[in-house]
Amino acid sequence: MSATLPRRAPDSVPHHLRFEPTINFALRRLSTLAYANGYTHWHYYADDAADARRDGFFRDAFQVAFPGDTVMVTSRTGAMMGWIDAEGTLQPMLPVEDR
Repeated sequence: MSATLPRRAPDSVPHHLRFEPTINFALRRLSTLAYANGYTHWHYYADDAADARRDGFFRDAFQVAFPGDTVMVTSRTGAMMGWIDAEGTLQPMLPVEDR
């Protein structure tokens, strides 16, 4: 006789683990990965990675994030790394060229 675990009803998933689709910035999807000396490295989950590249997308994060902070964005459509500029737009990280 094998034991079977009861299935979890969809409504029993805690609300902070449910991600309703949104194209707007949602503060609850932003989490700190590392912090030191006034600099923060963030993680943001987006439904579509392209949404996070819209002009001013991270402007609503300015209550906790600052220009120059870096963000790792993950989604079902891809992932990217970037930094937040003064207008709240995610700028892509570019490789440093040898000169």
